[in-house]
Amino acid sequence: YLEYMKHHAMLLYTLYNYGANNAIDVKFEINGIVAIPPFCVSINEPKYLVLIFNDDMMGDGGLDVNVKVTYTDICSTGKYEQQENFSVFKDNFEFISSQDFECKLSSPKEIIK
Repeated sequence: YLEYMKHHAMLLYTLYNYGANNAIDVKFEINGIVAIPPFCVSINEPKYLVLIFNDDMMGDGGLDVNVKVTYTDICSTGKYEQQENFSVFKDNFEFISSQDFECKLSSPKEIIK
C-alpha cells in the first residue's frame, strides 16, 4: 500500500447539487475522457468521487486537469455544463493540487441544442 501511495495521487472530488431538482444522466469527463458511467446527483446530497492520478501521467510541470460535468434536469427539458481546472504535481515525493480562484467550478451553463 505504501509503495502504491508513493506513485499515485488520490483526490476526493465532491459534486454538489444546489438546484431545484435532481441532476440526471451526469457525465463526468477528465481532460475530454468520460471517467465513469453516467450517474445521478440528488438535491442537497453530495456525490463523492475519488480521482487517482499516477505520477507517470505528470510531466515536469505536473498535470493540468480539466473537469467537465454535463447533465440534464429531472424533466429532461434542459442540458447543462460546468467546467473546472486545477493542477496536480509532485514536489519532494508529495502530491499537491493547486487551483486559481478563477478556475473553480463554473456556474451551470445551459447547452442549446
